[in-house]
Parts: sequence; structure tokens; C-alpha cells
Amino acid sequence: MTLRLSLAFLLLIAPSVSITPLSAQELSRDKDEIIYTIRDGDTLIGLGQKYFVSPTAYQQVERANGLTNANRLRVGSKIRIPTNLLKFSRLSATVISVRGAASVIRAGRSIPLELRGKVAEGDIVETGVDGYLTLQLEGGSRMALPSNARVRVVRLRTYLLTRGTDTDFAIERGRTETTVVPLRDNRSRFRMRTPVAISAVRGTVFRIGYDGPDASLTEVVEGNVVVNLDGRTATTALPGGFGAAASSSGRVNKEELLPPPAFARPGEVQSQSSVGFVLIPSEGAVGYHVEVAKDAAFVEIVKGARSSTPLVDLGALPDGTYWVRAMAIAPSGLEGLPQKQQFSRKLQSLRSSPTNGANGSTKFQWDLGDGTLVRFQLFDGSGSQVPLIDEPSLSVKELSVSGLARGTYSWRIGQVRSGQGRYIEVWTPLEQLVIDK
Repeated sequence: MTLRLSLAFLLLIAPSVSITPLSAQELSRDKDEIIYTIRDGDTLIGLGQKYFVSPTAYQQVERANGLTNANRLRVGSKIRIPTNLLKFSRLSATVISVRGAASVIRAGRSIPLELRGKVAEGDIVETGVDGYLTLQLEGGSRMALPSNARVRVVRLRTYLLTRGTDTDFAIERGRTETTVVPLRDNRSRFRMRTPVAISAVRGTVFRIGYDGPDASLTEVVEGNVVVNLDGRTATTALPGGFGAAASSSGRVNKEELLPPPAFARPGEVQSQSSVGFVLIPSEGAVGYHVEVAKDAAFVEIVKGARSSTPLVDLGALPDGTYWVRAMAIAPSGLEGLPQKQQFSRKLQSLRSSPTNGANGSTKFQWDLGDGTLVRFQLFDGSGSQVPLIDEPSLSVKELSVSGLARGTYSWRIGQVRSGQGRYIEVWTPLEQLVIDK
């Protein structure tokens, strides 16, 4: 089964910031070290006593940096310190939304996640077939995991020496969508990794995809991202609107993302038993990805589906007001820029059927609650959008139509319902009626 991971960093409410991609030198810190700038009064021995895991750990730092005198350090110079030598305080993420099956694997045990539950460094977070989960990190960043996702928390900590945060997630299966707050300074780092590549930023809007053992996808919606295969070789800088497919063979193919697809029927009320959206075909697309959420930030994602055609079916959904977004998928597997819109879900509850009435008439009947008004429309088989019969305010439960000639007709029932301070008509699907006598 091909696994598809898409990571969207959506900054809903973000201050105006200067977004700066990490340099190759900074990205090289990925393995096991930070870069510390010497201040006035610093000595390795003093740093070791206060900030290292043991007072003698300074000797390893001294050897790693080729220093000859641990007590004589030039102010402003930079030294490399392995992170395993640094004291740190642990951070955590809080569950702010959960739906369906979601769990955390901790010390070999699988524990169901509940609202306000905690996730920390070393944990593995999973969602099931029907599971959706949103975590909020300290500092405001958010990560939403739709169904069938598995993410390992590699690091989630603050180093006492620099007060910089170290956030590192490894995507092992599925998809995730994250809102990343811009980092305060260059002492902190935020990285997402797949088995093929590492992506690092200071604050931007981007997605990451993993399509199996030989492909890692990075899609930049806003800002800049640096992609690196192993933390040491040359990096690829991606501006907003571009993406890259990286392979374990060492190739990074950069391309422009597909534009947002348009909805063919914007504002349509979703009244049928299955919620579906029709998109206008995008040039160059081989498929489409559609997601539904309760909020415009897509923190509470409730449905998602992919389709090889512009018609995407998401199945049943309770009545309410939702947001939907759609992305076109390129042959490389990269997902394009998103198109969003709000929509109403009002399931049509009328049940109707035609029968033979008196004197050769056709009788249409439906279930109707007291005080409810319906609208009846009958169309001929010419394809005209103008109905032969249009009864807008029926309070009865049946209607007889006489004098219909032989031929094929279509008909539907609309129920007048209120929503968000306005009245809307929720229609049954057009049904065919054949008159043969």
C-alpha cells in the first residue's frame, strides 16, 4: 500500500515576520550538535558545571573544537556542542482535538489519547482508520494528524544553555498538517524528517510528503524551506509556490506547484446522503485531494479523500457548517496550492415516490412534518432548466399531475430550511419518470 504523507503548515494568525531559511551550516546541526556563541566571562569548565550533563563533559567539547585552553575563550567565537552533553528541560504537546481512534505508544504500551492528554519526546503518535487528532505545542504551533498517521517525536525540549527549543518529528506513516509559529531566534530549530530527507525552517507554510522507501516530497505554500538529503550535502532552497521530490538515490527534482483547483458549484448546499464536490479539471493534474474541517484553519479535520477524477466523494457527514479545501496532485506526487471555501451540510430528509392517481393522473407523495413547506418541480426530457411545473410553497403531502404526454420526465422535491439566519432550499436528487401510455 502506497503511503502518502502531506504536512501543511497553515499560519492562521501570525505576526509580520521575516522568514529566513536555515543555512547549510545550520542544517548540518541536525545530527547531534548545536552552535554556541561565546560570551564575556564564559569558560568551558564553567559552562560544563552549569549546563553540561557532567562537570567533566567540557573535555569532549574541548577536543571536538580543537581548543587548547578551556579557560581562555575568545568572545564572539562559535563552538560546537554535542546535544547529548547538554542539560535540557522537556516540553510537551497537548491534545486539543480528537475524533475516532488515536493513541500514543509509550514504553511499549499503546495508550488511547483523550482531550487534554499529553505527548512528549520519545512518544509515537498514531491515528486509526477513522481517527483525527490535533496537538498543540508549547509556543503555539499545532499539528493535526488525519487518519492512518504515525509520527515519532524525536525531540521536544529546551536546552538550558541557550534557552533555544529543539523540535524534531519523524514521519513514519500517513499524513499530518501543522501550524508552525515562527521561531524567536537562531537558537531554536524546527525540523521534519522522512527516511529520505530533512526539511528545516524558522517559520513558514509548507507540506511534506512521504511516498514509500524512495521518495520524499516537500511543498512550499509560503516563505522558504531548505531541503537536505542527509544533513551534510548540498541543500535545495524552495520558495513559496514550489516543491521538490527527493529520492534516496540523491536526486532532488524541483518544480512549480499546481495552482488551486476551482469548485464547479461554489456555495452549493450539500443535501444528499453522501457529501461530494465537483472540481473544474486542473491542467497537468493526475488526481485531487479534498478535506473537510470544522474550522477555516483545518485544525479539526473530519473528512478527507483522494480521487483520480475531479469528482471527490467523502461519504456521510452530520448537518452543520464546514470548510472544504482542495489540492490538485501532479504526476510527481506533489500536491498543489489549496483552494478553500465554506459550505453548509443540510441532509434532505424528504422521501417521495410517484404512483398512478385517479383518471390517469400521476400522484407524487412525500413524508412531511407539520408546519414544513416543500417545493415541487417537474422537468421535461429536453434538458431545459425551466420546469414544466413549479409549486413553491406546498404544505400538503401529495400532488397529482394530469395530462402528461408520453415521454421521459424528471422531478424533485425541495424542502425550505433555515440556517445561519437565512432560508435555503434543500433538494432531493432529480429522479426520472417515464410516461408510456
